[in-house]
This record gives sequence, C-alpha cells and structure tokens, in this order.
Amino acid sequence: MLSLMPHRLISKILCSKILLFLGQISYSLYLWQQIFIVPFGDVKLLSYLQSAPFNLLFLLLVSYLSYKFIEAPFIVKGRILSKRLTAENKIEDAASIGTLQN
Repeated sequence: MLSLMPHRLISKILCSKILLFLGQISYSLYLWQQIFIVPFGDVKLLSYLQSAPFNLLFLLLVSYLSYKFIEAPFIVKGRILSKRLTAENKIEDAASIGTLQN
C-alpha cells in the first residue's frame, strides 16, 4: 500500500537507501550481532571490537561482506537451481501425462 502513495513521508522514509540497505543485509546482521553487540560489562574477548561505536561499524562491515560474498552468490545459485528443477519437473509432468494418455 505504501508504494501506491510514494509522496507520503512514511513511504519516503521506508524507501530510503539506508533502510533498503539494512533490509538487504538484515539476515547477516542477525547472524553476526552476537559477536559485536554484548551487554555492558561482558566485554572480554575482543574488547575494542565490542565497544561502541566500533561494534556497530564492524557489525555493518562484516554483515555487508557476508551478504556480498556468501549470501548473494548462494541466492543466485538457488534461483538457478530452482529454475532448473522447475523445468525438469515440467518435462517429467509432460512425460507422465503422455504415458497416461497412451
């Protein structure tokens, strides 16, 4: 519904480049956040990477790299595999329909 009202403020905010970027890397953010965002006082292992504001910067960097070099290639491979399997299923379905009619 927001796309039908692009002039609205909420639509402009939700379609901003920064929110679209965060949405794109959101799964990577979810996966990596436990390493970089820790409760205050629990900073032990990599203290400089786990203290603000460095933790947020490193989290964004690692999440982006993870998305670009791991997620995105597998998304492409998954789409290719899905198309291939769909095409094979259509061929098998057509063959089974042909054998049923004969």
